[in-house]
Amino acid sequence: MSLEACQALATLIDEGTRLDKKEYMVNKLIVDDGGMDDEKLAYILECLNRQKTLKSITLMNCRLEKKAMKPLLEILTRKYPASVERFRLVNVARLQNMPVSLTSNLFEELQ
Repeated sequence: MSLEACQALATLIDEGTRLDKKEYMVNKLIVDDGGMDDEKLAYILECLNRQKTLKSITLMNCRLEKKAMKPLLEILTRKYPASVERFRLVNVARLQNMPVSLTSNLFEELQ
């Protein structure tokens, strides 16, 4: 998926939510590679962070790095009723060029 396609998807989600006057449009996210690098994943997660009813996130066969980590952490640490109920990482590549404290922080926040 190209960066432009990710930006278009994020715009579609934002516009659809605004036009429908709903608080959400997406409640489940499954990312299974598709050429989605950290920057592209960050665009999608930043958009979904504005949606308060995302309940399930599954990341498979991809790379999670610094840009996507920030919105992901914000999504995963939201309080009920906006909290995520299910979070799965499947075959996610090792976090590259990221301070150990940031990755530790993610797992500490989730416990």
